[in-house]
Amino acid sequence: MAEVLVATKLAEAVLSQVVERIAELLIHEAASLRGVGNDVENLQSELKWMKSFLKDADRKQEHDERVRLWITEVRDVASEIEDSIETYIFKVRSSYIKLFHLRKLRTKLSTIKDKLRSISERTQRYQIQFSNGDQGTNSLRNLRRSYPDDEEDDIIMLKDTMADLKAQLMALENRLCVVSVVGMGGLGKTTLAKKVYNDADVKKHFDCCAWVFLSQQYVIKEVLTEILMQVGFQSDMNRRNFERQKYTKEFLEEWKSKREFLHGLDDHQLIRLMKNELEEKRYLIVLDDIWHIDAWNRVQNAFPIGKLGSKVMFTTRIETIASSADPLSHPISPPFLTPSESWELLKRKAIPRETLGEHGVPFELEELGKTMAEKCGGLPLPIIVLGGFLRTKINSVDEWVKVLKDVKSRMINQLQSTQQYRVGDILELSFQDLPYYLKPCFLYLGRFPEDSEIAKG
Repeated sequence: MAEVLVATKLAEAVLSQVVERIAELLIHEAASLRGVGNDVENLQSELKWMKSFLKDADRKQEHDERVRLWITEVRDVASEIEDSIETYIFKVRSSYIKLFHLRKLRTKLSTIKDKLRSISERTQRYQIQFSNGDQGTNSLRNLRRSYPDDEEDDIIMLKDTMADLKAQLMALENRLCVVSVVGMGGLGKTTLAKKVYNDADVKKHFDCCAWVFLSQQYVIKEVLTEILMQVGFQSDMNRRNFERQKYTKEFLEEWKSKREFLHGLDDHQLIRLMKNELEEKRYLIVLDDIWHIDAWNRVQNAFPIGKLGSKVMFTTRIETIASSADPLSHPISPPFLTPSESWELLKRKAIPRETLGEHGVPFELEELGKTMAEKCGGLPLPIIVLGGFLRTKINSVDEWVKVLKDVKSRMINQLQSTQQYRVGDILELSFQDLPYYLKPCFLYLGRFPEDSEIAKG
């Protein structure tokens, strides 16, 4: 379903790009387009109408296969229009036979108009309807955030929760303890965990620490390799008694780096190596964003009991993962922000401190800001995104009123605007503010699986 949502937004973005491109062509290539200018203008007008329907189609397409087909056809026709016009312009600029290419373009545009007419007729014939006030905005709910989460400004009133987490991590228990930070997406799990992980007392308490991001697309070999690199893996294997006969000093010198050496090992060898590396240390290993208990089951053997007080810390959305990994541990959940805390975080993100002056935030902006912050339902992530969005705007009442209207329009159905929807609603608001030429780029990247490599060129 996430692919369908992205496809809808991609269609809308492509239409926006084509409409803008046609406008540019009409202005800069008026002479070359003489004779087909009216046809191009009509297509531009038609695409503008389709673009407006796409906004409603986004709300409906999850439940109606006809709407999905309509979206696909519109996107394909829009791309065909852009390709036809740009191909024509290129050929006209490099050719003396302009009339020939003009006739070809006119024929092509006529074919495209027939396709648009067919789409319109099918819309009526199959009674495809888009507007539906009872449907909430689906938006880009499944696009994952990519924030560093360790910024001081993101920490709002978490002192008690931080103290609880710190106490669990520093408890001296003679077993391998798994401490979990659990909560829904956007609640600030990673922010909390990172803050405690970087605490000076915590760093001093452990002999070595490592932080590894897991996600849904984890590769065990990469996870183990990254942990070994961070805990200070020594390439001199003789002192670790790890396959001495095979991995001699001469052998190791053939490798350019420790990481390359580790990549040459299989999973079982990496597990043995990591176990040897950690068995005499008090360690803290963080597995950030773990989605499946299977991920823990596959690497658990790599974690020895170690010195007294060694810990593994999870961040996860799924409470059963925490209880399965360590039934004796008590998961910690970051609290939702209060209205005043929400406004404080939004203010930090939206208004640079150096611009506040002696009197602070003007009363009108503060009231608007508090209303917007409240709409985020106490979730730090949408507040941070909204704050970054507001930061790009002029700090004027008119600009903030416009943003508030947009926020409200995306949360018009209060029953559906629960926390899980608000993150996507605010992300979509930022997406809609992107320049038209960046939207397709953003969405194309969004179609790649999480953590996958994207080849360039």
